Amino acid sequence: MLRLRLDGQTYAYIAKKAGVSRQRIQQVLSPPIPIRDFVVTKYDGRCFGCGLYIGKSGHVHHVNTDGGENYQDIDNLQLLCISCHRKQHPFDCRHNDSFYQHKCLRCGKVWDSLNPHPLRCGKCKSPYWDKEKRND
Repeated sequence: MLRLRLDGQTYAYIAKKAGVSRQRIQQVLSPPIPIRDFVVTKYDGRCFGCGLYIGKSGHVHHVNTDGGENYQDIDNLQLLCISCHRKQHPFDCRHNDSFYQHKCLRCGKVWDSLNPHPLRCGKCKSPYWDKEKRND
């Protein structure tokens, strides 16, 4: 599981492969609570990136993700706000296996979704987006 995370896979993707919930994978791969609390104290509850006070709601970021033995070391962890953490992990859904690409067969719109079976097309709102339009 750690290898998949270090390769840039999302918790959702790893959970799908492992057959468990995303939350469980995140619990397994996140730093233990005492280490997390130490990191919050080390940075006085402030984001390392922008200095915003975030307290315990901050994200613990792994600086080096090479999978070495120092992955969970204190020196490899930073406290970041969600905005700074997103900047550290640029995300393009077209390169992520947990997203599905769909094409509406009625209007031609193409979109990405977490849902393998969306209810409607986002453009024409048709619930029959995956069926050819009949000419009766």
